[in-house]
Amino acid sequence: MKKLVESVKGLTFVILLFMGGFVYPETQERGTGWILTPLPLAFYTSDTGIAGGALLVAERGNEPSDSDPLFIQTAATYTQKHQVELSALFQGDFSDNTYRLQGEVGFFNTPSLFYGVGPEAEVEEEYEELKTNFELLGLRKVWKQLYGGMLYKLDFVDYTAYETDGAIAQYILGPENTVRTSNLGMVLQWDSRSSMVFPRSGSYLELRSYWADAGWGSDSDYYLVRSDMRSYYSLFPQTILAVQALGTYGHGDIPLHKMAELGGLRVLRGYPYSRYRDKSSYALQSELRVPIYGMLRGTVFASAGQVGSSPEDFRFSATMIAGGAGLRIRPNPGSDVQIRLDVGFSPDSFGIYITLLEAF
Repeated sequence: MKKLVESVKGLTFVILLFMGGFVYPETQERGTGWILTPLPLAFYTSDTGIAGGALLVAERGNEPSDSDPLFIQTAATYTQKHQVELSALFQGDFSDNTYRLQGEVGFFNTPSLFYGVGPEAEVEEEYEELKTNFELLGLRKVWKQLYGGMLYKLDFVDYTAYETDGAIAQYILGPENTVRTSNLGMVLQWDSRSSMVFPRSGSYLELRSYWADAGWGSDSDYYLVRSDMRSYYSLFPQTILAVQALGTYGHGDIPLHKMAELGGLRVLRGYPYSRYRDKSSYALQSELRVPIYGMLRGTVFASAGQVGSSPEDFRFSATMIAGGAGLRIRPNPGSDVQIRLDVGFSPDSFGIYITLLEAF
C-alpha cells in the first residue's frame, strides 16, 4: 500500500510539472554571447520522494560551429525525505578547443539506508551524512575528440547519525565519525556524441585511474579504476538504441563513500539507491527510445550487473537484473531537455523515477 501511495504521488507530480511548465525563458546578454537559462528543478524517485529546487544554466558558444564553448550549471534541491543538495559544475574549452577544464563542487545532506557491502548484503540501517566534494580536471586534446589529462578530487564525509553497533560502524574509521579522501589521477575522454543532452549517434568513453594517499591528505590509501562506455545508434527515424557498459576496480582501504554502487535512477533502475556496493563492480544496460506522438516519446530498458571485492569474485549466478519502461515529455520544442518518467522492476523491488534528462 505504501508503494501504491508513493506511485500516486509521483504520477500526480508529473501532471503538476507539466501544468506548471518547464517551458522556461532564455535570456541572452547583448554582445556577450552568453545564454542564461533558469529552470524550476523538480523530480520524484522512490529514494527521495518529491523534490524541488532551482537550476541555472549558463552557456557560451553553444553552436556546433563555435570554438571554446563554456558551460556552467548551478543547482539547489530539497527533498521530501529532508535531503539537501547544493552543487555547481563547469566545463570549458580553450585555445581553439585544445585544452579542456572541468570542475565540480557540491554539498549534500543525505539521510540514507545502508544495505551492507557485497553481492549478498541484506541489512537495512538508517544513517545520515554531510558530504562535501570538490573535483578538478585539466585535459588536453590528443587526437580528434580524444582528450587526456590529470584530475584532483577531495571528499569530506561527516556521519552525523548511524547505529554505532550496526553493520555500517566498521566502515566509519576516521576521527570524530568523519572520513576524508584526497585523490590524484589520470583521465582519458573520447566524446563523439551528437548531443550531450539527447544523443542520437556517436559514442562516449571515459577512463579514470586515481590514487588516495595519506601523503596528500587522505585518511585511507587505495587505488581505483573506473570506466564508462556509451554508444548511440539511429535504427529508424527518431528511434535510437543506447547501450552503456560501466566498470570499477578497487584495491586497498576503500571507504564506504568511494565504493562502486548499483541501484537508483541511473544504473539498475528498479533497485533502491546504493542497494549493492563493494570495491569492484560492472553493469551493462541498454535502452530503446521511440517516438509516440508529438512531444511524447517512450522507452524500454534492461540492465544487469554485480559487485564484489574484486573481479575474481564475480559469478554469473550472482548477476542482478532489472528492467522497465518509461515516457519522455519534451515541453520545449526548441530544446532536447526532457522530463523522464521511468518505472523499473527487479526481482525484489521496483522504483519510480521522475526527473530531467536521460539515465545515460
